[in-house]
Amino acid sequence: YNPLIINPAFAGVSAFSSFHLSTRSQWIGFSEGINTLSFSGNYALSENQGVGGCLFQDNTGAISITGLELDYSFKFPLFLDYNVSFGLGLVPYQYLFNANNTEGNFSDPVLDASEKKVSFDANFGLFVYSDFLYGGLSVLNLLQSSTIPSLDGDSPNQLVRHYYALLGYN
Repeated sequence: YNPLIINPAFAGVSAFSSFHLSTRSQWIGFSEGINTLSFSGNYALSENQGVGGCLFQDNTGAISITGLELDYSFKFPLFLDYNVSFGLGLVPYQYLFNANNTEGNFSDPVLDASEKKVSFDANFGLFVYSDFLYGGLSVLNLLQSSTIPSLDGDSPNQLVRHYYALLGYN
């Protein structure tokens, strides 16, 4: 329903500005299930430039990530009635592990200490569209930012790069 969430090249593609508020709950019935909340919008600055943004929060029990994605897109005609848009999203975010939200009858030094870290990542997208068909490819977490250090110090806990493809028609 909201391609801007997975592809920064969608920013400003439409002549109309749009805003979206969405929420998603997973594993309902389990304590501290997975919840995602996002508010996004985009605007066409000109015929060939667009901007957009998304404020989001993912909560997974003791772990939460809060971030703000700022998107810029550059659009130009491709062939016939098709246009192409390239987009770049810059994403500062805060990673929080709250040790008070863990449960269990075991002692683990990693789970006893809360951790908060601010970091940065980037997203890239390509979007080809006409009045009838559209398609896109995007890569999120390009930098695979490190969130918190691991116990051994050799293998960092980091965001995983994601690849998305989108195809549809109006």
